[in-house]
Amino acid sequence: MKIPDAYFGGGLGQRVAQPAPALHTDASGDVAVGQAAQLLGQNLLQTATDQNEFQGRIDLQQAHDLKAEMERKQREQEAELKAQAKERELAAAKREYLNFAPQLSALQQKIVDDPDTAPEDYPAAFRDQAQKLASDTLYPKLNEHQRNTIESQVMEHINQGSEQIYKTGQQEINDGAWAESIATLDALKNDPTKDVRTKIAIIKDDNFFGDTGRPAHDIEDTRQKAIQEIITEDAAHRFNALKPNTKAKDPIKASLSMLDTFRQQITATDANGQYTYNPEWDQKTREEYVSMALAKKQALEAQAEQLRRERDTQAKQEATNLVMELKDKVKTGWIPTTAADYKFVATVRKYSALSPSLSRQYSDAMSYTTDFGKRMELKKADPLGVAAAEHGVQLPALNMLDVTNLPKQIAGRLAVAKQLGVNAVFRGDEIKALSEYLQTLPARDQVKLISTISRPLGPAISSATFNSAAEQVRLAHPDQAVMFKLYASGKPAEAQLYAEGRSYLNGEKKDFLKDKFGAIQQDMTDRINKQLGSALAAMPEARNTTRDAVATVYLAEAQRRNAPLDSVDKDLLTDVVRRVAGNTVHTGAAYFGSGKTTIVPDGMNGDQFLNSIKAITPKDIAKRGGIDGMNDADAARFLKSSAWHEWNGGYTFVRDGKPLYGKSGRPFVFRLDDGIGAR
Repeated sequence: MKIPDAYFGGGLGQRVAQPAPALHTDASGDVAVGQAAQLLGQNLLQTATDQNEFQGRIDLQQAHDLKAEMERKQREQEAELKAQAKERELAAAKREYLNFAPQLSALQQKIVDDPDTAPEDYPAAFRDQAQKLASDTLYPKLNEHQRNTIESQVMEHINQGSEQIYKTGQQEINDGAWAESIATLDALKNDPTKDVRTKIAIIKDDNFFGDTGRPAHDIEDTRQKAIQEIITEDAAHRFNALKPNTKAKDPIKASLSMLDTFRQQITATDANGQYTYNPEWDQKTREEYVSMALAKKQALEAQAEQLRRERDTQAKQEATNLVMELKDKVKTGWIPTTAADYKFVATVRKYSALSPSLSRQYSDAMSYTTDFGKRMELKKADPLGVAAAEHGVQLPALNMLDVTNLPKQIAGRLAVAKQLGVNAVFRGDEIKALSEYLQTLPARDQVKLISTISRPLGPAISSATFNSAAEQVRLAHPDQAVMFKLYASGKPAEAQLYAEGRSYLNGEKKDFLKDKFGAIQQDMTDRINKQLGSALAAMPEARNTTRDAVATVYLAEAQRRNAPLDSVDKDLLTDVVRRVAGNTVHTGAAYFGSGKTTIVPDGMNGDQFLNSIKAITPKDIAKRGGIDGMNDADAARFLKSSAWHEWNGGYTFVRDGKPLYGKSGRPFVFRLDDGIGAR
């Protein structure tokens, strides 16, 4: 039992009891008992009172503790609420700050894009405008506490932005300086007033690129690249400048000599072993151009060999044609009587020496004779000296003074020439007179005369007879021969244009036109050669005037259209070449690799021509007399894969470098107008 505090000196919780006071003895026992009981009651009462007081104190203390705890919790809650309020304020301030940050980025871009703000002014302009932007758009939205909280962050952001835009400005300044350096470098590389050594010395100057902010290795790489470009450009210029005299007798040989000289020059060294030709070239460039010169030389040598083979083939083909022509002549009774005749015989003799076979044929032709005296008398009886009377044909002389009936006379002469199968149509004096007469006519009347001549002849013989006439006219007046040829090929419009073109070139403005035309002549010739390709080498007689014919028709067309003559109209020229020379197509690709350009017959396009070739059968070969040394099936297969060479309205062929002959001993000529696809 806990002793009440009342029994102790105010101590709490002491369990040491004080001794009870001594009882007063009384004589009377009842008194003593009563007193004891009274004292006990008092003690019990005091104990209860003390207990009540103690409990009260405990309750009071608990109440005090509860109040203190409640006040503490209230203070904590108030503090937490205040902290939350501050956090909300700070969050709101941060939100405004985050919304403001993109405006700073946009401001940076705005300043950079402003053409009136120099790169060196970017930082100052950004700081001033950023601070004003914060004062105008951000700070008014914040209270003092919020502003104090984030202002340092805003300033830090502005400082960072200022640093960034400073770098941007510095980069722009460096880029501008670099661009100026590159522009100066390009101008120097293209400066025609400075040689290679001077250019390289300027570029190697340490101050050439200036302060551009570029890494040293970038600058050095650019420097070395520019030097290499200058060296390479100079080398290419010197190499491409190697142009031989195109008027030389053998341009390819001249080119080969020049290439050898160039190779010797660029590899020549002095006594110290230093290169004497462009010493600033590096070894790689020098070796490259030595290799290029060697490759070009090898290509030219191959070209020369190819041309030699083609010339040999062409010469043999021409020799064959001449021998066949001689044989045809002597079979009609022709014998040489004039200087031109003897010149022809000498030419045939010269060409026939190319092969034993041709030589034998020449000897056989010259030994072919008839009654010589009789033939001489007959030859004197007609103007062409072809013994026409022997064939029962009258061949009167042309009356060149009878201009009205001249077309009819010429037509009759052509018809007789066709009937006799002779090439000669006019006497020499008649050719001269006819040529002079044609020159007096306007372009329109020249073609009209030819048209009048051809009308009674009909299409069946016009082409061949007109070609014969053109061959004779060519000797007196090549330009008029071209007009005859065009008309004979079924091209009267082109013949008219050709006559007009010649009139322009011989008219009042001839000097002006020849000067203007001469300026574009080479370009035009190159384009004609490119379009016709190897077909030029296999065109019929007068092919040497093909380019002039195209150019003359082009001039007439240009004059009709009032087109300028300062440059070549590529589309017009392409059309004129096609109209004058004809469509072209490649044949013989399977046999020759690259094939040969071939002129297709008038009225055909390339596809039609190739389809005709594909349709050839053995019977088509047999129909044309066959090919010597080949059966008809093999011959048909060979023709389908061979190159076709246009000649006199037909096509000839070459095998192993030699022309093909028919079984008759004459060159094999395939004419498409004889029909294709025989069964």
